[in-house]
Amino acid sequence: MPRVRRQPVFRPPVRTRSYALAFGLIASFLILLHGPLLELPFHWDEIGQFVPAALDLFRTGAWIPVSTVPNVHPPGVMAYLALFWSIFGYSILTTRLAMLLLAAFGALVTFLLAIELARGAMGTPAFAALALLCLSPLFFAQSMLAQLDMPAMCLSILALLLFLQDRYRASAIACTVLVLVKETGEIGEHTSELQSLRHL
Repeated sequence: MPRVRRQPVFRPPVRTRSYALAFGLIASFLILLHGPLLELPFHWDEIGQFVPAALDLFRTGAWIPVSTVPNVHPPGVMAYLALFWSIFGYSILTTRLAMLLLAAFGALVTFLLAIELARGAMGTPAFAALALLCLSPLFFAQSMLAQLDMPAMCLSILALLLFLQDRYRASAIACTVLVLVKETGEIGEHTSELQSLRHL
């Protein structure tokens, strides 16, 4: 049986200003939601691995940590934190805000993915998806931690969204950045490659 190619979907253009406004609203909501916890001391893998590794990169430019035991994780998140600290200074507060901005980006991309998947559906299910994500206890806990899971989630959803929009090159770039954040992101890249082969 011959494969049927997917018909292109018409997507009305969205202004960059609209994306920026949505991102600002989501980021403000998440920051207010985490307000009492923004200066919570580092704990768990933050203090044992990721913050010391990011500080080594920030202070001495060392890509391989010297103040903690090096591990197999790629340096993407540590490089992001070092860049953020070089602009706004190092503190617990700036670290929490840096991660919350990533979480806001992930929530925005999730909202856009929900719009993409719910085209033609009754009502506004994308808003329900966004609300449920932002109020999820797991998302709430992970969204301000200096760890790999939230950035990996953001890039995974972004790569999937771009793939569904037939923007394969942009999706491949997102997958590449994902691998620089967390090594298990390679699974997503191979999955996208297999899906692409099905449409050849």
